[in-house]
Amino acid sequence: MKKLIWIIVILVALVLLFFTNVKPQSPISDEPIKIGAILPLSGDFGAIGEEIKRGAELAVEELNKQGHNVVLISEDDQFLPVRAASAANKLAVIDKVDAVFTAVGEEARPVSKIFNDNQVPLLVAFDSNKELRESGDYIFSIGFGTEANGEKLATYAYNILGLKKIAVLSHVDNVADILSEAFKSKFTQLGGTISSHDRIQTTEDNFRTHIVKIKAGQPDGVYFVFLPPSNEIFLKQAGQIGLETTLLGSDAIQEFEIENAGSVAEDLIFTGFFVEDEEKISQLYQAKFGQAPDNSSFV
Repeated sequence: MKKLIWIIVILVALVLLFFTNVKPQSPISDEPIKIGAILPLSGDFGAIGEEIKRGAELAVEELNKQGHNVVLISEDDQFLPVRAASAANKLAVIDKVDAVFTAVGEEARPVSKIFNDNQVPLLVAFDSNKELRESGDYIFSIGFGTEANGEKLATYAYNILGLKKIAVLSHVDNVADILSEAFKSKFTQLGGTISSHDRIQTTEDNFRTHIVKIKAGQPDGVYFVFLPPSNEIFLKQAGQIGLETTLLGSDAIQEFEIENAGSVAEDLIFTGFFVEDEEKISQLYQAKFGQAPDNSSFV
């Protein structure tokens, strides 16, 4: 009998101990979830940044209709590292946002340390590459594979188009370097030859010397990786000089560049983005902003 009593006492003690260690659930906070955005809302990439911002506004609107309390705080970095860093410090330290997103890896580079140090998650919307994966515990991406972008086009050029010798032109730019190196590596791995690779400053707008050099080498194709609006300028100058070869471009090419280049852009092959729910995105965009989006992938 005494043994039974002791067992009951021990069980009661254990139950009491359990309940004294159970913490009550915290009530749902009324505080808003603050999301920061660092985007090029002005300058050469202002139109792209604005499309991304509008896409974020549509998402916030949908979330709030579902009963969430989300606030978007947008900052314009003009695609300049100094402005991006300033925006990052404001969002992390002053606004105390819960998370931040930016467009591309180039914008993430000058701000990664700031967000890592402040333990604020940074999401890169368009790029996904080795550099971003190694940028720290608080840097994430839902973007398109940068290396895969170049590799897939190289595979297409060699296996489908049958090109064997290609000249490469690219901007002096981090993402352009990743793309061009991935393209070259895959193309040569398949058995192709890179006849030349010229890297050009983003401020340069005269490609004629490079085009004449490429024309003399008679490659089967040219792979060019430029930021807008340089794609348009290169295409026009290539047409003026009479460069007759297969032209391969990157996903940085914009629709307005193709339209402005005119007939020179005919038969141009370039990588692009696939938008799974394009019709729904376009409808939401039209309803809110009264016009169709320029590019649903940015939205």
